[in-house]
Amino acid sequence: MGIFREALENLQPSDDIGLVEIWLDVFLEAATLAAKAFNGNTALHCGNGSSELPPLVCGLSTQTPQEAELTIGVCRTYAEQNRKQTEKTRIRMAYGHAKQAICTTNDALMKRKYERDKKRFQRFRKKYQAEQAGPTVIELNNSGPSNAESGHAMSHADAAERQKRAQEFLPASLPVTHHDENARHAWGSSSTAHCREVKQKYLEKKAIKHGAPQPRPQALRMNWQSWPYWLKITTAQEKLMTWSPTVIIKLLQRNDPDLFSGLQVPTLSRWIAVDEDGRRSWSAAMLHCAHLSKCSGATMRSKTLSKYPLIVSDAVAQLTALRVAGIVVQGPLVMAILKAHILHKAPEVLAPSSMFKLSSSWVHRFVQDVMNWSSRKGMLSRPVPEGLEGPFPRKSDGFSPGLRGNSDGNYALTF
Repeated sequence: MGIFREALENLQPSDDIGLVEIWLDVFLEAATLAAKAFNGNTALHCGNGSSELPPLVCGLSTQTPQEAELTIGVCRTYAEQNRKQTEKTRIRMAYGHAKQAICTTNDALMKRKYERDKKRFQRFRKKYQAEQAGPTVIELNNSGPSNAESGHAMSHADAAERQKRAQEFLPASLPVTHHDENARHAWGSSSTAHCREVKQKYLEKKAIKHGAPQPRPQALRMNWQSWPYWLKITTAQEKLMTWSPTVIIKLLQRNDPDLFSGLQVPTLSRWIAVDEDGRRSWSAAMLHCAHLSKCSGATMRSKTLSKYPLIVSDAVAQLTALRVAGIVVQGPLVMAILKAHILHKAPEVLAPSSMFKLSSSWVHRFVQDVMNWSSRKGMLSRPVPEGLEGPFPRKSDGFSPGLRGNSDGNYALTF
């Protein structure tokens, strides 16, 4: 303190006022450090082990303003280090107390668990020793001396008889200690039945409170792109004048709950498109699929030619004429006729980009669905006697030996 007092007395009015402010800051900080020096945790120790101010503070009056400014920074650094050291000490102490509390708690829990297991083992040992000692019967009549008191040993038959009499006076819910296996199983079965009855009552009460569980319906695949369904959806949207999927589905389910019960909000949301201006409308892909569904079976592979009625009518007329003329209509012949009509009137159907192939399975399905013809089954030929081969046209007209006559008078070439 004498150093700072001497420096202030020797200070002239012409000196720089900034130097005065620096000395005052150093004085206040040194006073603060001196006040904290009495605390053992925050004391500043010099190299010799004594609690004194740092040596840089001494001789401050002989320092230049630049040196004094450096001295102030060093003092502040010492104060910051002291504060950090104090915080670390407090954290270590708190961690030690917490660790000690955890260890104490664990010891108490382990001791409690040990005492509990010990008492449980003692109870089990006493029960086991009592069961090994002999049969026990609940005594209801204490008027006279028992067999054990009179010195007579009780037989198993007497114990069973007295046990039977005791069961007549006891309630059905209380177990009786005995050695009769039949009675033991009977009591166990009644207890199980009682548990089932209680569980059934609980389930009935829960069903009444929360509603009876409904059977899970089987998922159905609905083609919402079909024109009749799509017409109802668009009608509901125009009636409500809104594009909210939730509102549209609520109206559809209220009008026809059986049909639209499986329509969900995410499904209907995918059909709505939003343009750059934020206006909503049905997506182009959905409108295209709905337009194709106007024709019956246009979205199915077996009805690909339903959009070309002229091809179907001409092919059916030509095949019918061939059958009336007595010509056997086979799969390759039908395929050739259909391919000729398609290439002549609608070649885009067989283009590679159409993903349609005129296969034999498709031709057979076309004949069955459109013309209502069935496939002819092969049958055995009529047996011909050996002596009747001469009059037949095989020899007279020179037919090939590979021809065989059927019962209907037609001939087929066999290989």
